[in-house]
Amino acid sequence: LSLAVIVFVALLVRMFAFPAYPTVAMGALRPIAELATVGYSTVVEVPNERIPDDIRKMFGAKEQILMLVYGKVKAGFDLNKMADGDIETDQGKVRLTLPQPEILSLTIDNERTHVVYYEKSWLVGRDVKLESETREMADGLIRKQALDDGILEQAKAFGIQYYENHLRSLGFTDVQVV
Repeated sequence: LSLAVIVFVALLVRMFAFPAYPTVAMGALRPIAELATVGYSTVVEVPNERIPDDIRKMFGAKEQILMLVYGKVKAGFDLNKMADGDIETDQGKVRLTLPQPEILSLTIDNERTHVVYYEKSWLVGRDVKLESETREMADGLIRKQALDDGILEQAKAFGIQYYENHLRSLGFTDVQVV
């Protein structure tokens, strides 16, 4: 009988005890061969509002927000997209064909991003999704602003300059990067 009690207590302890070591979940790993050649920082004003789809809108009921969103964009080259024929060498000559530049990352600085204006009428409740929707809108605005300001053209120019200098440092005398 005492052995049965010991086993029962041991099972209870095991069921309700926390593991001695933290559980670690491993995500998928993949190789990244990216060269970021330009960084871009910006701040955008993002207005957003919610107007109810019922009789309250006739009385001007709405919720409004204005956020200042700080973001950083990196652009450059995904070198995984290079094909076998993109590098040609012949004695002191080299020709390198780079893939098209692209936006490699876009991050929002949550420490600096903040609401500068918020108002709601008493006829509507607070929409907890409004701020997160506004941040999502900011992502597209930051991307568009970076593209409009020529981030991809700058990334290409800096990438060409980087690889020309690098290939010359390796001893190539006739360098062509396109």
